[in-house]
Amino acid sequence: MRPDEREDAKPRGSLIVPDEPPVEAHVLWAMDVSIRLEGVYDRMNSCSTLKCLRLILQPIVMSDFNSDLALTSNSAGALNKTQLSTWMDAHALTRSSHHCAMYCRLGLEAGGISTEDRPRSGDAGDYGPFLLRHGAQTVSQDSYVPQVGDVVVFDKTVQHPYGHIEMYDGHHWVSDFMQHSFSPYHDANSTPTFTIYRLA
Repeated sequence: MRPDEREDAKPRGSLIVPDEPPVEAHVLWAMDVSIRLEGVYDRMNSCSTLKCLRLILQPIVMSDFNSDLALTSNSAGALNKTQLSTWMDAHALTRSSHHCAMYCRLGLEAGGISTEDRPRSGDAGDYGPFLLRHGAQTVSQDSYVPQVGDVVVFDKTVQHPYGHIEMYDGHHWVSDFMQHSFSPYHDANSTPTFTIYRLA
């Protein structure tokens, strides 16, 4: 089973990370953002040097995040969808890094949403209640027409234990990478059930 999309997960490589307390790598962005080394996943299997580890983290720890994060945020649910889509497009990778929850969270922050109350699990599939607290409305899947800023949360399943989260930029579905289709999964038959959310 491959690791799925979340902010942090237990690695299965040779690098041992204690369960408590969590080890974090801090990045100096416009606001203090941290990522856990636990989120590096299976790519550590073949990594035994600090140089290799730095190469793994490079797509995530990018210095240009500084100028892109919004300086103000709110908890009422008002979202600047232009800033959200611009940030997501500017930082989307060419393929999944299994950090969709982190990228979408930073995109929401760039759009002016406070994420201090984000899911403690870090799992993408747990973001539904968070979005509802910030004023999002669920959207029916019948005759659905995507709008800029729409957020889709895929449920957690046995095959995809952390779920997935993605956002619509007006042309494409974007998570940590620029997706080629609505479903991020290679095996479309394994796509979990999902909920569509729309923020004001």
